[in-house]
Amino acid sequence: MGKRGKIPSLIGGGAGACKFAMAQKKRICKRCRCEIPGGTDCVEVTIPGSMGHKNYCGYCFREILDQTQRDLNNLIANGPFSHQSCLFLPPLPVTSRGFPR
Repeated sequence: MGKRGKIPSLIGGGAGACKFAMAQKKRICKRCRCEIPGGTDCVEVTIPGSMGHKNYCGYCFREILDQTQRDLNNLIANGPFSHQSCLFLPPLPVTSRGFPR
């Protein structure tokens, strides 16, 4: 199984909604180019702005999820809300239905 470049992350702007699916016919994994036989599980990621989707085998999708978790951890650790001063911000006022005003 040959890998193609950097592991993508679901945080990037090019990622769409993901869903688990059973391949109705043979598909090819977008990342490693392995065959996903019909009747087996795969993951479909929609391509924003089109009707298409990308197919991933379970192994590649697990790596994508791991990379996404690393990216999230980095955002949490280094983002604007990681500083001590943000711990003391007052809560946002909310309506009776729980939405911010």
